[in-house]
Amino acid sequence: MISFKRYFETYFIPMDEVNKRLSSELAGLNFSYGENEETLVGKPMRNLDITSNNGEKYTIFELLRDQKFLLIDLTNTETPEVPESVTNYIHCISGSITEHEDVKGISTLFIRPDGHVAWASSEKFNASDFQKELTKWF
Repeated sequence: MISFKRYFETYFIPMDEVNKRLSSELAGLNFSYGENEETLVGKPMRNLDITSNNGEKYTIFELLRDQKFLLIDLTNTETPEVPESVTNYIHCISGSITEHEDVKGISTLFIRPDGHVAWASSEKFNASDFQKELTKWF
């Protein structure tokens, strides 16, 4: 058994694909609370780097530290506005995320305080569509 462990550590773990897969499995990043396994919704969000539209740099986990929902407009235009009744519960930011396969084609992300994606859209932020999503959470 020990020889297999050494063989595995020596030859398989250093491979990028194996390492990524093992890391994702152990961290629970492959588990989804959503109904559709192919979408980002319901999956835990990775800690990606965000550059805001005013040039400040953050990570997703830094923005989630205050235990609020996180609404990110990835078109890097203007910060999304949410209804005044929920502004104390949602942190809004506009910016761009370093190119990553998880967010490819996504324009708007709504992340729960526990780090799971609550809503994702490939279209530019639309307040009326977002209002429908808010009714699930507030």
